[in-house]
Amino acid sequence: MGVEGTASQSEIIAAVEAAGYGASVKGADAGAKSKGASMDEDALKDRRGRHKKDYKPQTEEERLKLEVATLKRQLYLSQMEIDVLKKLQELERGNR
Repeated sequence: MGVEGTASQSEIIAAVEAAGYGASVKGADAGAKSKGASMDEDALKDRRGRHKKDYKPQTEEERLKLEVATLKRQLYLSQMEIDVLKKLQELERGNR
């Protein structure tokens, strides 16, 4: 938002702050924005269905729930692997 007139930047900022709002010179915090830009790019990445890598359970109950979920996932993947191998053997027997 631009301001037209002859008032200096410091006068404008003082008037805006006196009205109860925050104000700064446009582009004054450009150094901070460069760091924020990389953080914004990380925030835009699609992480649906994924957990944070540095997640630490806060309580013993959370840790146990996480462990149970991990073991269930391992069991599911093992069972799926067994099912695929059985199907492969069945198909190989049928081709002989």
